[in-house]
Amino acid sequence: MFVLHPDLFEARTAAMEALEAAGYLWLQHFASVDITHDERLLEICGIKERATAKGIFRALQKAFPRWCVRQVWFKDFGIEIGWQIEFRVPPQR
Repeated sequence: MFVLHPDLFEARTAAMEALEAAGYLWLQHFASVDITHDERLLEICGIKERATAKGIFRALQKAFPRWCVRQVWFKDFGIEIGWQIEFRVPPQR
């Protein structure tokens, strides 16, 4: 059963703001920040360079220490080919 978590939209906005503040720009350094509601995930997708993926990972860990990384992997299929970082976002208190 699908469950919508509206707070994930706020988390996505906050993540994109944190990435911009760290110098990482949408469509220049990454393709998208996607939401997976049923697993409470934010996925930063389409990162072309491994070094950029590491920097994005560090920037988001610093900005959101409560978020747990689920996985970092290289997606070699589909539209958004490149590094992908998945963070599990805890519910708001």
